Amino acid sequence: MKKLRIYFPGIDKSVHATLLEDKEPKLVEEIWNILETPMKAYAHSTLSTGDFVECRPVAPYEMPEFGNQSNPLGDDIPFLCNMKAGEIFWAGWYFGFIYGVCTEPMVAMGPTVALVDEEDIETFAKAGLNLWNHVYLYHELGRIEVYREEV
Repeated sequence: MKKLRIYFPGIDKSVHATLLEDKEPKLVEEIWNILETPMKAYAHSTLSTGDFVECRPVAPYEMPEFGNQSNPLGDDIPFLCNMKAGEIFWAGWYFGFIYGVCTEPMVAMGPTVALVDEEDIETFAKAGLNLWNHVYLYHELGRIEVYREEV
């Protein structure tokens, strides 16, 4: 089973998420290959969306196919407001984390590719809020590291 280990330096904790190999095999394989080198990313939170954060690495020199809200990546694209805490989507070069309730009736930039393990949902929510606080209260860059793990 392929998993993500997501490390949040701001709270010095990690969570695990199971990649949805059966639902999105092509994208999961792409993510797995990209994460041969762990991804170091920064947090981008929005004020209007609710408990949602984009985790973006430095953009690659050659852009891969990627999704946005007017042209999402993949087929089964959820609305942000219908996603549940612990869902992770992939937009072609970065992840989107849903760590609580989203209020915006807009599509995600890509399909759900992973689910945070149930025992880590509370930590994931605390980490998401900490990232939001970094952006809007501390005015410091919130950071995330994403690793691949096979169990």
